[in-house]
Amino acid sequence: MLNVLLIDPPFPERPWDIKWLTQFPPKGLMYLAAYLRNAGANVNVLDTKQLQYEKPSLLSRSIEEIQQFVRYYINDKKPNIVGITSTTISYIPATKIAKAVKEADPKAIVAIGGVHVTFMAHETLKECPWIDIVVRGEGERPIFELVQGKPFSQIQGISYRQNGEIIDNPIGPLLSPEEIPIPAYDMLDMKNYVLFH
Repeated sequence: MLNVLLIDPPFPERPWDIKWLTQFPPKGLMYLAAYLRNAGANVNVLDTKQLQYEKPSLLSRSIEEIQQFVRYYINDKKPNIVGITSTTISYIPATKIAKAVKEADPKAIVAIGGVHVTFMAHETLKECPWIDIVVRGEGERPIFELVQGKPFSQIQGISYRQNGEIIDNPIGPLLSPEEIPIPAYDMLDMKNYVLFH
């Protein structure tokens, strides 16, 4: 079974936002991590927002410093697949984190998901040659099928490059309520988040 790293990217460097935005765990990734772990995958989660504004020292790190940390992390953990989530506000930092991953390990499969890239898959793949796959919609099944080693052409809900062209596979069915696990909150230190004090 392949190793998976899920990354929540930092926000743009706007300190007035960072203080409160780092207070919440990456819930979407926690669902994804739980699904993958329940299916037998080896999963780690990295919340880089916690690096961006560290408590209790209140140390603030630049995106470049976080990129360097990610390179070290990739070299240490050696994941085969790296999944990065992003919203519109975190899209640019997410692409920078993706580039750092690819620089650290060119063989790692780099996938990005989230609302923004779901609707901007072609633009993302054109702008970012270091991103291999855009996951459109729910990420649980596509990422697990990557872990299983399925060829890109057989994985529903992804966009990718093939022979210089961008291919959009059809989106598969949504998860049923019974398939949605309890988020894997145990994979991060919840004491770092305000809601869990």
